[in-house]
Amino acid sequence: MKTKIITIETHDNLISVRDKLSWAKTPRILLVWPKFEVVTLRYIDLKVLQRHAVSLGAQLGLVTRRQDVRREALDLGIPVYESAGAAQRGSWPEHAPKKRIDERIKHPRYNDLRKLKERSIPIEGSWRALPAVRVFSFGMAVIAILVLAAIFVPRAEISIYPQTQIQRIEIPLVAKPELKSLSLTGEIPAHILIVELSSEKTVDVNHTISTPESKSVGKAQFTNLTQTEVEIPAGTIVRTLGDQPLRYQTMHATLIPAGLDEIVEVPFEALSPGAQANVGSDAIQGIEGSLSLSATVTNPEPTQGGTDIQAVGASLEDREALRKSLLEEMQEHAIEEMKKEVGSGDQLLEQTIGIKAVLQEEFDPPAGRAGSPLTLSLRVSYSGFYLLGDDLQNFAVSALNISQPPGYTSTDQPVQFTTINLQTDELGFFHLRLDASRNIVGDIDKLAIAESVRGRSVDEVRTLLAVGWGGRIPAEVDLVPGWWPWMPLIPFNVTVLLK
Repeated sequence: MKTKIITIETHDNLISVRDKLSWAKTPRILLVWPKFEVVTLRYIDLKVLQRHAVSLGAQLGLVTRRQDVRREALDLGIPVYESAGAAQRGSWPEHAPKKRIDERIKHPRYNDLRKLKERSIPIEGSWRALPAVRVFSFGMAVIAILVLAAIFVPRAEISIYPQTQIQRIEIPLVAKPELKSLSLTGEIPAHILIVELSSEKTVDVNHTISTPESKSVGKAQFTNLTQTEVEIPAGTIVRTLGDQPLRYQTMHATLIPAGLDEIVEVPFEALSPGAQANVGSDAIQGIEGSLSLSATVTNPEPTQGGTDIQAVGASLEDREALRKSLLEEMQEHAIEEMKKEVGSGDQLLEQTIGIKAVLQEEFDPPAGRAGSPLTLSLRVSYSGFYLLGDDLQNFAVSALNISQPPGYTSTDQPVQFTTINLQTDELGFFHLRLDASRNIVGDIDKLAIAESVRGRSVDEVRTLLAVGWGGRIPAEVDLVPGWWPWMPLIPFNVTVLLK
């Protein structure tokens, strides 16, 4: 009879072997177990494979030398052979050998498991099922839970207000912008803060000012310094000499004839209107650009035609006063903005706040033009320095601890400090004094208080504290939960605060 031989690999599992069985078209299927590798097929997997083979109309057999696999196969009635050749030569039983099954049943390993299970479970005493016993046990459990809760859950906070003294000290400090951390020598980092503000202010003006109306005109005489023709383009700039020269431009292009000292006259006009451009003869002596290497210029006659008119407008003093007033308001605004930027405990050094840069400044009407009112728009960047509250706190606490009188301790209230006498040296370092103070009281043993009040009622605790640790006001006792009548039994659940 034809036999399909299937060799099991180490990576095979139930699903892969079952698929291999499905492809077999023979009445006998022989699974060959690997000799030395481990295969993850269990007893239940063999049972599934056996049933699948039956559904295919085939009989399943095994080739293996592993005793555990042979024993499980015999339990299931699957024939087992030493080799594939022996399986093909030998006969296959039609059914699982009953002798093997009988032997399995008689084997001590397969005795009645239900009886074994029943013997392994201890039998409870009948008294444990009595209602009275159950009620008593439940009540004791509830009592135990309540006792544990009474011991560990309650919390208490005692606030004592002893007679206090003020400890005060002044500490010299040097704040340096480039410093990164505190120094034992009294140096502290100064941190920079920058804010940018925009503002606008308008004022009425009633001064009479002169404003330019028309441009001054004249004729420029150019002299050739070369032997060739020299071109003078339209718009050539000529000017007076001095720190604040007046500038003019030629009105059309022309040529200076070839030859040394040849001359030509060209009309020009001032670049800016106003009577200030009316100058005397020979006042214009300069040429802008490379043309000055080939020619010289002068005005043989005075320039004329530049006029001013009188109108209501802002004088230079009006503009300076408006600018000063607006900057003062923006300075105050910058201080307020920086106070919002720093932390609650940080110290802003207001004396260091100043203008870092004027980013935009615009008058309307601009300088030289009449009109009222006068409006100034400014956008200014302000910078200032501040000190971290944690740094000041560390300095203050350290200095106060060193100078604390013997027999005293500090209260739980925070240290108060302010900065005074700020000065800036030539190196840009800030010298100041830190005025620090705190409340101190005579030494009080908090653990002894917690030990003495445990388990007492709240009224007893108040009386005990008033007698033993009387303060400027009566002590306060807060219990959690609030309805609990007694102090905690564990001293560590009692918190004592000195205020």
